Amino acid sequence: MKNLQDHNFEKLNEAVSLSRQSKDNMKYAILNVTIKQKKVLFPKLLAGLLTIFVIGLFYVLIFNSYDAHKLSKEEIVDSHTPESLPDVPLATDMFTLEWLSDSMDRGNHDLQTNVHGDLVISKEIQPIKRGDILFYKVNEQELIGRVIGLPGETVMIREGQVYIDDKKLNTFYGVATSMGLTREEFFEKVDISNINVASMEEFFNTSIDPVFVEKDTVFVLVDTWWRGRDSRELGLISFEQMKGKVLGYKEN
Repeated sequence: MKNLQDHNFEKLNEAVSLSRQSKDNMKYAILNVTIKQKKVLFPKLLAGLLTIFVIGLFYVLIFNSYDAHKLSKEEIVDSHTPESLPDVPLATDMFTLEWLSDSMDRGNHDLQTNVHGDLVISKEIQPIKRGDILFYKVNEQELIGRVIGLPGETVMIREGQVYIDDKKLNTFYGVATSMGLTREEFFEKVDISNINVASMEEFFNTSIDPVFVEKDTVFVLVDTWWRGRDSRELGLISFEQMKGKVLGYKEN
């Protein structure tokens, strides 16, 4: 093989050297690949962030739905409604009713006529006040419940506490009770070995979404929420469904 001279090495070097155009083409190719990789990466990153945002929003809506309502520091106090009904004489605009349900029991078999005697019901319903006990009929079923929300008000229950227009209803019937006992009293006095603790905890933390009380209707609750049917299940009670107002027990 013929030996290469120095000038032959120079020609060979020139032959394999990349031209500026070739270098520019290679640079463009490398940068173009990098840009494409970034373009692929960006949508994936955006999709990931969007997924996290949606999950966070879902959590807020589901688990903190009530936080949208800012509760007022004001309270609605009812210190006039008695916890126990009196004995009353029967008049011409009244009638008696036998009632055996314990849905209004506050610890003394309240409103149960087999213990206290027949109930006296007034046909004169108006004026309706918060705390009144009404006798009404829904789908041919006769029921009794206490007036909680009046026309134009918004009723909400959060963790066992009733709120009217975002104001705490501060009275004996404004909080979840079982036979007249609040959560603290219940778990202090009752033998928990004989009850389903989880179910009772769930009851004492009862919550419902805000309900606007329409014209000519009221929102009613039984006193022992887990023992009867009321506006939580049946909806608002119209004036037409009301048959009377419970005044007390028939006087002997």
